[in-house]
Amino acid sequence: MRQCSRGIIFFIFDRLLKHIVTQSDGFFIFGGLIGFALSKNSGIALSIPIPTIVSVPATIALILFIAWRMRRRVIHRRDFIFFALIFFGGISNLIDRIFYGYVLDYITVRAFSHEFSFNIADAMIVFGTFALLFSVRGEERNINEINKQTYNAIASAFSKSREKPIWGEVEQFAKYVKDGLSLDKAGAHILDIGCGNGRLVKLFNGMNVHYVGVDASDELLTLARERVVDTKLSIKFKRADMRDLPFESETFDFVFMIASVHHLSESDQMIALKEAHRVLKPGGMLFVTVFNMLRFSFSDKTVWRYRAYPLVRTLWNGFPLYYYAFTRGRLKRLCVEAGFEVREEFYASHGARSHWWNARNLVVIGKK
Repeated sequence: MRQCSRGIIFFIFDRLLKHIVTQSDGFFIFGGLIGFALSKNSGIALSIPIPTIVSVPATIALILFIAWRMRRRVIHRRDFIFFALIFFGGISNLIDRIFYGYVLDYITVRAFSHEFSFNIADAMIVFGTFALLFSVRGEERNINEINKQTYNAIASAFSKSREKPIWGEVEQFAKYVKDGLSLDKAGAHILDIGCGNGRLVKLFNGMNVHYVGVDASDELLTLARERVVDTKLSIKFKRADMRDLPFESETFDFVFMIASVHHLSESDQMIALKEAHRVLKPGGMLFVTVFNMLRFSFSDKTVWRYRAYPLVRTLWNGFPLYYYAFTRGRLKRLCVEAGFEVREEFYASHGARSHWWNARNLVVIGKK
C-alpha cells in the first residue's frame, strides 16, 4: 500500500481539479500561454479519435493487466511506484470515459499556433511509462552484475527451490562421465560453471571424480559448502566469473554449464564458451543446458509471459533476473565457433526429447 500512496495522492488531486474545472470558466496566464480551462478529449493520446466502445474496454484491460502483475509481485519493488502511477492515472481517465464519454483535460499550453491539453492523470501515465523504459534500459547495460546481486539476495529461497531431483536430461550426462572413467581409472576432473548451491554434485555419487564448482554469487557458494558435506568425492567450490576462469588451460575432462550461460548478454556468451573450451583437455566433453524461453507458456519463464526478446527481464522475489532466449541454431552455432564439435543438440522436458514449443530446456553436448 505504501508504494501506491503517491499514485493515490495524484489520483485524488486529479479528480479534484477535474471537478473544479467543470464548475468554473477557467483562466489563462503568461499572456495566454498557459491556462486552466476545460477541454473535452474524446480520443486518446494526442487526441487520436478512438470510439468509446473501443477505448473503454482497452483501458479496462490495461488496468486489469497492471493490477494482476502488481498482485502477482512480478514487478521490481523499485518500479512499483511507476506502475502505480500508470494504474491510478488510467483509472481516473477511465472514470471520465464511463461517465462523460470523454476525458476531462484542464491544463492547456499554447505554442506554435497550437493548443495542447492534458491533465494530471495523463502526466502520471506518461511519466510512469518513460520511467519504466529508462529503468530497464539502465539495468541492461550491466546485466551480469545485476544477476549476481540478485542471486546473492535470493540465495536462500533459490537454493530451496532447487531441492528437487536433477532434471532427467541432466541425469543422462552421467553416462558420459562413467564411460570416461572406464578408460581412465585415475579419476575425472569436472568443472561445474554456475554451480549455484552445488546441486549437480549428486550426479557423481559413487564415481571417482575431482569436482570443482564455480559461481559468481558468494551467498550461493556459502550454501553449497554447507550443503555438500556428506560425500566421499573430492569437492571444491570457488568464486569465479565464467568469462574469466581462474584455471590453467586443459585442466578438466568434463565441463558442465547447467542453466548458466543464458544469464549472459550476447557479447559475453562467446567469451564464456571459449573459456570453457580453453580449460577442457583435448577430447574433453562440454554439457550445456539453457531454459527454452520460446516454448508456449504464459505462466513460466518465457518470452510470451514477459513480452521481451531475446533478453528477458524476469523477477525473483521482486529482484530482477535476466535470461537470454536462445534458439537451437544460435546455441549450436556459438558452440561450434568456440571450437567444439557438437555431438548432440536437442530440446528436452523431464528427460525426454521434445519440441521447441513445449520443451523446458535446450541441450547441447560438445567435444573438444
